[in-house]
Amino acid sequence: MTVGFIALWKNNQREYTASPRDEWGTNDAIQAAFANGRDRGNRTYGLYYCRWSSPWQYLTFWVSPGMDAVFDTIADLERAGDFKFADSWHIFGRYRDEPTYLTDGAWDVIPEPVEGEPPLLGMVLLERWNGTAPDPTAIRTEAGGENTLRFYGAFDCRFSTGWDRFSFVTAADANQLAIYLRQRERAGGFRGVDSLAVTGRLDRYFRFGNHLQTSLTWLDVEAEQR
Repeated sequence: MTVGFIALWKNNQREYTASPRDEWGTNDAIQAAFANGRDRGNRTYGLYYCRWSSPWQYLTFWVSPGMDAVFDTIADLERAGDFKFADSWHIFGRYRDEPTYLTDGAWDVIPEPVEGEPPLLGMVLLERWNGTAPDPTAIRTEAGGENTLRFYGAFDCRFSTGWDRFSFVTAADANQLAIYLRQRERAGGFRGVDSLAVTGRLDRYFRFGNHLQTSLTWLDVEAEQR
């Protein structure tokens, strides 16, 4: 069963007072945990800074071959000390086979910042239905002009959260995301739907407290395989 996973997190005060040994040791252990996760089949589609659009600091999106691969990776991160320094919200979902939510080949490409170009934006959209689920044909609409939207699938997530579904999409700029949401609203895609969108900017490096980890690319294992 293919599953999607969204993590939103923010640093806590312990991160700002950590010793250099805690900082670098924890980051090294986190890298090892993600490497183990990749061996299990997890794919991580970038690190997105979202403090400017939400109470959270970062978000990331995974696609995994099953729940065990996600559970075991989270357990590795727990042992690495990841959650000692951050408050997080995790959302799991079962993949829905709906072509309107998935761009052909999207799972084959790991987003990467390009030197000299504006970073991609990533948006997770959470939905909760007040009645009948909206027509899938109203979900995805073309953004017009130079359409840069890339859809990474929709996932049923009621078993892990109070929302019914989440989807993940990337775009070259905020205008493309705004047009998509506006056209979807006009098509009735938000009728009878509560929604929450969090948008982040694709980042190459992770910030631990006040320190940008420029000597360690996020994630180094993912970067080697781009």
